[in-house]
Amino acid sequence: MVIYMIDASGQLHTTVLGDAFAGGVVVPYVCIPKNCWFAAEIKEGRGLSLIGCTTVPEFLFQTFKVKPRAELIAEYPQHAALITRLTRK
Repeated sequence: MVIYMIDASGQLHTTVLGDAFAGGVVVPYVCIPKNCWFAAEIKEGRGLSLIGCTTVPEFLFQTFKVKPRAELIAEYPQHAALITRLTRK
């Protein structure tokens, strides 16, 4: 699984998660810093993954935000193709 993070400065960070028993250099988890937008997709474009998300401090729906695609592209135009691929209208 590939995790994409766009930080507050607009920098894109990519981490590949995977199974260490499958060989190769992989990591089993990633920490998403505060004020980052993030998304994930299966690396090969097909298949299944089971993932979890732990939040600290606790998750609150009152503070949860999903920014519309158009707003993300306006804020990070350099990542328009990735944002379009990984978001719904």
